[in-house]
Amino acid sequence: MKALKINDKGILPTLGLQVQLKEGTLTWDKWRNITTPIFIKYYLFNVTNAGEIIKGAKPIVEEKGPYVYEQKRLKTIVKIDEEHDTVTYKQAITYFFRSDLSDGRSVEDIFTIINIPLAGFATTPLAVRDTINGFVQKHKETLFIQRTVDEFLFKGYPQHTVKDISEKLMDGKVLLPDNMFALYYGKNGTNGVEFEVRRGVEDSAEFGEIMKWDNKTDLNWWGGKYCNMINGTDGSIFAPFVTRDRTLEIFSEELCRSLYLTYQEDIEHHGVPGFRFSLPSKLLQRASQNKDNRCFCEDIGIKETSGVSGTGEKEAEKPPPIQISADDFDDGFFAEDTEEEKVEVKKEEVEEPTPVTEEVPSQCRAGVILLSACKGGKPIIASTPHFLFGEFTDVSNVEGLHPVEEKHGTFIDLEVNTGLVLQASKKIQINVQLKKTNSVHQMGKLRGEFILPVLWADEYAAMAPERAEELKAKLLSTFQIANISKWSIIGVSSVLIIIGLIVFVLRAKNSKYLP
Repeated sequence: MKALKINDKGILPTLGLQVQLKEGTLTWDKWRNITTPIFIKYYLFNVTNAGEIIKGAKPIVEEKGPYVYEQKRLKTIVKIDEEHDTVTYKQAITYFFRSDLSDGRSVEDIFTIINIPLAGFATTPLAVRDTINGFVQKHKETLFIQRTVDEFLFKGYPQHTVKDISEKLMDGKVLLPDNMFALYYGKNGTNGVEFEVRRGVEDSAEFGEIMKWDNKTDLNWWGGKYCNMINGTDGSIFAPFVTRDRTLEIFSEELCRSLYLTYQEDIEHHGVPGFRFSLPSKLLQRASQNKDNRCFCEDIGIKETSGVSGTGEKEAEKPPPIQISADDFDDGFFAEDTEEEKVEVKKEEVEEPTPVTEEVPSQCRAGVILLSACKGGKPIIASTPHFLFGEFTDVSNVEGLHPVEEKHGTFIDLEVNTGLVLQASKKIQINVQLKKTNSVHQMGKLRGEFILPVLWADEYAAMAPERAEELKAKLLSTFQIANISKWSIIGVSSVLIIIGLIVFVLRAKNSKYLP
């Protein structure tokens, strides 16, 4: 079915009025309280040879899933600024497990995973690791643990070593909430940070564009202005009148950066035609291939030519005992997310990108994004599922990975006139960076440096058939009304022209210039 493209310049403003974040409009109500079901499917990587990995073996993983959750999103309006055409809001996302969509799987299923906090101790200063190792061995912690799906995602599990570090080394400073760890611990149903976006009332082309995130107009995590830009929308709304040559810009909180999607193909969703946009492989190319990605390699303490990994690890002789304070942890696993003074120094240091060498550290390779700068120093790396578009090294370092673009690629389908999302599938993989490190318990015999996948997620939403029929009817109605109006104007103009000619002829008959 060919896209019903409304090109009449007289019609576009009328259609644009329907796509605004303005109180009292249908768009406002559906944006503030999203009723379209949004699902997130989790696929967890169960480690099947944990005992051998800590002795130097190649990791073997088995993908388990999907574990499907439904999201409910509700926005709380903080401020409406009509003068600057913006609205400021916070959004709470609540997750509900859908066993009926999970093929009989349960959140109580047990799987073997990397102990992320323990792996993170490798990024703490070398001088304090002996003390931390004492806590680790006291509580008999291991690099790999068995946990339920619920514990790992939302419920959390106790972190006794973290508690000891907090109480005995840092004067009670809170390192993890309740000394518990889970990927989404404490985030289910709670408000996120503030977004300030354009309403699209003054200019429909700016509809949904982010002006501020967490009261910031740009980021301070990366090594250059380009990488620190906050571009586009949040990925749920887009400006109307979509063309194939448009680049969809999106800011991703999860990835701590802006992304973009480009046109892939024409599609049809429940009879509604649209355009599909997807992540281009260029977006995540290694820094030596795409110079725009160099500043994403330049996290605090990371230089491509330094020969030092992102952990800052340098094997050395054991230091003498020292007095430990909270300051010793500032650059490590428990670092605060925002440290303005340090970031400013970093910006000056990396004004000119560091030349890329053939020996590219893991955080600078294709298909991966090191998130330690924006995740409190944790050795977390984001990537495409199964390292799609990534390095062969990362895929081959772990047995059990099979990247397939049709299954693991991200895409967004848009209706061309309104910019409404017909369906979308946003996919992301969470990994942990591991490196052979003699100073951390059970990490001294690892096989060099590698990236271990933990899980990948598919956040999916699609317009329901009845909603698609409603959209088609509205578009057709707008098109018909536009044509009726156009022909009515032509008809009235024709009548006026005819009347004008009659008057001219009648007057001319009485004129001396007529025979």
